[in-house]
Amino acid sequence: MATDRTKTPLCIRFQKRDLDAVRLAAARDGELPTVWIREQTMLRVLQLEQDQPVRPLKFRAGGVNGATTVRFRPADYRRVARAAARDGESPSAWVRAIAILAAGPKQQPMAAAVGAN
Repeated sequence: MATDRTKTPLCIRFQKRDLDAVRLAAARDGELPTVWIREQTMLRVLQLEQDQPVRPLKFRAGGVNGATTVRFRPADYRRVARAAARDGESPSAWVRAIAILAAGPKQQPMAAAVGAN
């Protein structure tokens, strides 16, 4: 019998350099990589549900060097799956793209970028 306390696992495969970047970003925030990935994903889901602007995702192939399993509550997994489907991606590819984007260098705010020209 499934309850909302049951976790739904999602296996995400990363290229080595991407997994290293995710681990470093998680460590900087004092989180385990799996927890950090889940938090970044749910933050993006919430932003989309509230029609807030989000940075575009870049989808690329996963790797064979590093895999991690992120566990979601079933209700959260359904939210992730709906958001991924809007982008035409599988949940694992969508979550991987979010983790890579969040682990990468932070972009300047739009106002600062426009003023720099």
